[in-house]
Amino acid sequence: MNKKACEKKGSRAAGAGFRRTGAHEGDIRAPERGGAAISRGAGMGNPIVSFYKQLPEEQKRLVSDYLAVIKKIARVCLGCRFKAYEDVPGRRFVYLTPDDPDTGFIECFYPDATVVRTGTVYIWSLMKYTRRYKRAMIDLHPLFAPLFPEGTITVRWVRQVTDLATIDTLFKRKSRKEEIRKTKRFALDFSTDPEDLDLFYEKIYLPYTRRWEEDAIILKKSELLRDFGKNGDLALLKSGTEIAGGQFSCQNGDTYTLLVYGLSDESRVREGASAALYYYCVRRAQQKGAAFLDLGLARPFITDGVLKYKRKWGGQIRRDSELHRIMYLKNIRKDGLITLDRGNLVVPDLPGTGTCSDPGPYAGPEGKPSRENGAGTIRDLLVLIILNIFLMGSRDLLAGAPLLFF
Repeated sequence: MNKKACEKKGSRAAGAGFRRTGAHEGDIRAPERGGAAISRGAGMGNPIVSFYKQLPEEQKRLVSDYLAVIKKIARVCLGCRFKAYEDVPGRRFVYLTPDDPDTGFIECFYPDATVVRTGTVYIWSLMKYTRRYKRAMIDLHPLFAPLFPEGTITVRWVRQVTDLATIDTLFKRKSRKEEIRKTKRFALDFSTDPEDLDLFYEKIYLPYTRRWEEDAIILKKSELLRDFGKNGDLALLKSGTEIAGGQFSCQNGDTYTLLVYGLSDESRVREGASAALYYYCVRRAQQKGAAFLDLGLARPFITDGVLKYKRKWGGQIRRDSELHRIMYLKNIRKDGLITLDRGNLVVPDLPGTGTCSDPGPYAGPEGKPSRENGAGTIRDLLVLIILNIFLMGSRDLLAGAPLLFF
């Protein structure tokens, strides 16, 4: 499993009770019965595919490189087209994104919100459109951040990583000893049986995740099977003869990553099942020679329950290297929000927390950029200007980009 696939789950993508409606969603209709069908005769394959297969390996790699560049350009173009969602009925804010709205992130600020798709906005009209609203959330590429010098820049997720060299010192704390004591009532088995993976996925992971999240991001079973029995670990937590929960993890280099987990019943949390999974997986990571334990993603608030719990297990807050997009907030604030300043995470210095700076690729608009970031900011602005000139003459092409390149 590649790293991006690993990082798409394990974290809560949406909050329960949040709804998204709208008539702008596309639908796919099946062909009517009796309709004409295209019959392909024997041996009539796609001539382009046939030609590609006959190319030497070196030329195949060259073609693949060219296609990769074209796809990147297409993604940039598609990232300039924003779907607009408004909160109803109060119209308290507008949410703009090239993708579907992150309902979990919105719920962090507006737990009772209902959003409706209201239209489409292109990057060259984004600033003007946003000025019509008192409050706005915009999911955008860091390249476009200079367009919004006011407001707050943050991220939708932060990652937490534990340095296993310090874990034994952490376990000596009184609070950790109490948690570890609860784990004694459970036993952990690591399985390589595909039937156990089916059981975990269908009976534990899916029901547990859907109970917590209305619009949950679900990792496909095929993603787990890809690593199962190789660098993937399936841990089944047992209480007597019953399976109390499970955890699927994988190791990439010196990092052991906790991917997806679930419990058979919510009462298992009070019994210490979550703590047992964390504790046993820490020991498993140490056995496999890992230097770091990736605890996964959490929302960017030091008051977030998931983030606070992972901090108890030594989880240091880091900017996720795979999630390159940022969130621009206009007149929207909340205590404990972790923000970005010139590419660094800024963690509020509240009781029980510290500040954390993690260098990233983003050179933010807040404050004057430092000298080392200045060249990158100028370069990005030049790229932005060139890109906008190109896009101003390419509006009609954007709608067809997915068909052309994907």
